Amino acid sequence: MRSLVWLILIFSISFSQGKPQKYWIVFKDKGIYENVSLAKGSAFYERLKFSISERSYERRLKTVKDERKVFDYYDLPVYEGYIEQVRSLGVKINVVSKWLNAVSAYLDSEQVNKVKNLPFVLEVKPVAKSARTVDIYEDLEIEKPLIDYDYGRSELQVRFSGVKELHKMNIIGKDVIVGMMDTGFRLTHEALAEVEVLAEYDFIFNDSTTANQAQDAPNQDFHGTLTLSVLGGKKDGKLIGIAPGAKFVLAKN
Repeated sequence: MRSLVWLILIFSISFSQGKPQKYWIVFKDKGIYENVSLAKGSAFYERLKFSISERSYERRLKTVKDERKVFDYYDLPVYEGYIEQVRSLGVKINVVSKWLNAVSAYLDSEQVNKVKNLPFVLEVKPVAKSARTVDIYEDLEIEKPLIDYDYGRSELQVRFSGVKELHKMNIIGKDVIVGMMDTGFRLTHEALAEVEVLAEYDFIFNDSTTANQAQDAPNQDFHGTLTLSVLGGKKDGKLIGIAPGAKFVLAKN
């Protein structure tokens, strides 16, 4: 009888905690970095400059046109002291994001409450899930085919985006690097055979495979494959993307 009572108790506790879900744990500030100087010549300025590529630095400088504004608060790292206090609650950190000033982790209901009560935590919110995309072009008729590429059924999206004249001038994304984060990418698809991928990373399993893996849901890579094909896909007579000459850095999350 006593064994039965213990089994019921254990089952009740497990049921009340529920299956762990993925959450963002967002911090209120950057801890000791809050008032640090980011002026050119400061220690943090030089540290941050070496943390990004020269190409990224030049792109930022071209945008802000002032070396004093190249870096801002969001470039500062997440305060390690906050991360360690979260870990001390038995939480396994999955991803650290300095721009969100947050970490992601799988939490049960008890852990959610504990983390929320930490004085430096701003909020704990579920990681958003993607929705399945439908083919809205399936039954639409194409009027006049364009002349530079055999766009096939993708002509409508190319015409809608207004890049017809750019393609005629051979402006197809050459020397442009595009970063994409999605549910996964099926690079074996015929429309993606010519896509040049510079790097890949999977933030779910922390490896360099962005294609579906055994633990993934069937067709999880469906949406990412679509978005990548819209940008860089190339298959004459079937699909030409907006920038078929671009290079890509892919991230799966």
